[in-house]
Amino acid sequence: MKKKHKILVFLFFPIMLAAFLIYTISGFLVKSFNGLTMEEIVFHLKVPMKGTSNSMFKDYFKYAKWAYVIFIPALLLIAVIINGFKKIKESTAVLCSFITFAMTCLAYAICKFGKVMKIPSYIAGQLQKSDFLANNYVDPKKANISLPEEKRNLIYIYLESMESTYASKAHGGAMNEELIPELYQLARENIHFSNTDRLGGASVSLGSTWTTGAMFTQSTGLPLTLPLKSKRFKDGEFLPKFTAIGDILAENGYNQEIIVGSDLAFGGRKMFYESHGNYKIFDYKSAVNDGKLPPKYYKWWGFEDQKLFKFAKEELYRLAEKDEPFNLTLLTVDTHHIGGYKCELCGNEHENNYENVLSCSSKQVAKFLDWLKDQDFYENTTVVLVGDHPTMDNIYISDRYDGSVKRCVYNCFINPSKELKVHSDRLPNRNFNTFDIFPTTMAALGAKWDGSRLGIGTNLFSDDPTLNEKYGSEYIESELAKQASIYN
Repeated sequence: MKKKHKILVFLFFPIMLAAFLIYTISGFLVKSFNGLTMEEIVFHLKVPMKGTSNSMFKDYFKYAKWAYVIFIPALLLIAVIINGFKKIKESTAVLCSFITFAMTCLAYAICKFGKVMKIPSYIAGQLQKSDFLANNYVDPKKANISLPEEKRNLIYIYLESMESTYASKAHGGAMNEELIPELYQLARENIHFSNTDRLGGASVSLGSTWTTGAMFTQSTGLPLTLPLKSKRFKDGEFLPKFTAIGDILAENGYNQEIIVGSDLAFGGRKMFYESHGNYKIFDYKSAVNDGKLPPKYYKWWGFEDQKLFKFAKEELYRLAEKDEPFNLTLLTVDTHHIGGYKCELCGNEHENNYENVLSCSSKQVAKFLDWLKDQDFYENTTVVLVGDHPTMDNIYISDRYDGSVKRCVYNCFINPSKELKVHSDRLPNRNFNTFDIFPTTMAALGAKWDGSRLGIGTNLFSDDPTLNEKYGSEYIESELAKQASIYN
């Protein structure tokens, strides 16, 4: 076989393999993810990928297994045919036709991926610049923030993929039956901001649709929309020029800790919490290293929520014994896609596994709060419950969501500062975003500052309109899709 023929044969197989992978990954993203954006992919390319759950890879191979069963034997058959027939392996025209076919497959797969990820619109946005964030950003360092002399403790719970959509239609959700009755009741009995006159919540903007982006947004009042050309994150630095709630509380003497049931290194989360408040890290790895879990223990992403709340109680006893106020942040994980993790606490009241997990999560949160209310430190502790982002479980949500209500993340503010004036007419029918949660949480702790804004978020307890109410959600989204000068 001539050298050029060997090159043509050699090129055919990797091109076909690339086409196959891109095509099947595109199909997997469409079926299994809802809301995956190029902003998230670009961000993950700039931070370490440590701590990824192997369940994602398992789900992909489970989805694509029949494609592999057909594709691999087909490639082997083609290899046998090319090698077995002299006229084929020595014919430039025939081998070029193989390459043309392979390139056509690759081009089709790339186009499909581009359509799924909306790459053309993303690139169009990156070719434009916007000063929207810079012009509307209120730097917390310059806002003269002051906390009361008797500082309140904060327990902030990110509820993985928890959206108000899971409530029944009668209560403002999209479901035929109530999947989260305990969370619904908590919202009724406490402070709940809604986009309707029933259970609702916050919109989620570009840059906030995945967990790290959501944590960043709710902590800083800024969406995480990095320009494509931005540099990779340095070790120990996570956008250090921006001020997060952890920075403010650290300056005010708070002991801070975050507990998650996965490896916090995933998605740059550990970098964020260590560089913005010097939090004590309690994650899956530290639980194993500290002997709180057996060395080979691994469930779902690390350890499940029933252990998260168990560890949280132990840590709260320790934190409450100290003289300083504390900020304990939790992130649940059982309700993560795909399908959630059903532990032994979950029932079978619903036919769908994910619905049983959602109901179980609602019960576990309510039970944890019942325990909190019996503790001596509860009177001086504010609790914030917020969904991180809407679920990405496209398999589940596409079968049940009929578009009758807007999908919003759940929120509930429990036991805020007694000095805070709550205007009941400012709780329902609001157009707000998760970046408004940051100043609202600060207000719930009794903080005061110049104006009502921090980051680009607005204190929802105030009488001032949010940016969504001022500019409209569509305009804000269009501006966030452009290169933000503030990140440069």
